[in-house]
Amino acid sequence: MTKLSYDDWLRRGLKTLAEDGADALKIDRLCRAMHVTKGSFYHHFRNREEFVQALLAFWQRTFTDEVIEQIAQYPSPEERGQALSRLTTSLQQNEERAIRAWAQWDPVVAKQVDEADKKRLTALEKLLPPLIQVPELASLVAKLVYAHFLGVQQLRENASMEEWNRMDSLLQALFTDPSVKPLLESYR
Repeated sequence: MTKLSYDDWLRRGLKTLAEDGADALKIDRLCRAMHVTKGSFYHHFRNREEFVQALLAFWQRTFTDEVIEQIAQYPSPEERGQALSRLTTSLQQNEERAIRAWAQWDPVVAKQVDEADKKRLTALEKLLPPLIQVPELASLVAKLVYAHFLGVQQLRENASMEEWNRMDSLLQALFTDPSVKPLLESYR
């Protein structure tokens, strides 16, 4: 019998959440899916509430903190922007959508999503000034770029990965094209 790690449980939790929703995050159901007894679950978590807290922290770590850390390793703002596009499109979008859907009715989850959104926006605001023609607009542009990220997730199959990448390139071109600077300056 394979011994499951703490992260194995959390990865399964995200997968279950993405496939079947938050109501499916039941101890019995998770144990059946992983072909183990409840003892395996209780080896890592005291109860479902602790599991949910760990799951939310795992989501924030893997979908927010690790992405921000990876981007910071690139030397130039252009490389960081390109890395951000690559990393965000490589994440499991179903899991992100499922967390956000759950946050619509669970205040604990909503609080975690709000915290992740603030971290992501702050990281974008720090990334953008060297890239855009009008650095004072970093906060507004960060929100626009983030709204694009969230919106594309909601489009699902109505926006292919190729289209997502092309939209990212278009946004980057718009904000770095010197001919757009007068238009951007009018939004100060």
